[in-house]
Amino acid sequence: SLSMQMNCRAAPTPAILLLLLTHAHDTSALRLAVRPKLWLLDRDGCINADVGSPGVVRREDLHLIPGSAGAITRLRLFAPVAVVTNQSARGKGLLSAAGLDEIHERLRHLIASAARGGLASEDGSRWDGLY
Repeated sequence: SLSMQMNCRAAPTPAILLLLLTHAHDTSALRLAVRPKLWLLDRDGCINADVGSPGVVRREDLHLIPGSAGAITRLRLFAPVAVVTNQSARGKGLLSAAGLDEIHERLRHLIASAARGGLASEDGSRWDGLY
């Protein structure tokens, strides 16, 4: 396990903190001088592997980045987590609304299955919003 002590004078970006928390199993050494009110995490390339253009268009193409589920759980110890995603494949007609819902349901399942310990949202999704 990675030993880490981090004192931040400003809120770190979610991507940097997610990277650190992906490898840190003990968040007791993590102290934030500025407590965030909400973490906004991009979906592709931050939580799941970025597959390139046109993006994840089938649920089978969605794979978590190792450690990202646990990192989300640890981020939620500090503030709610919302997943944000801009799916150009949806706008181009390559992905239906139902197909995108299936992909997000798989993401919800993968995160809930992979994360260990920490807090879960009421519906078990381990995120507080998806936009």
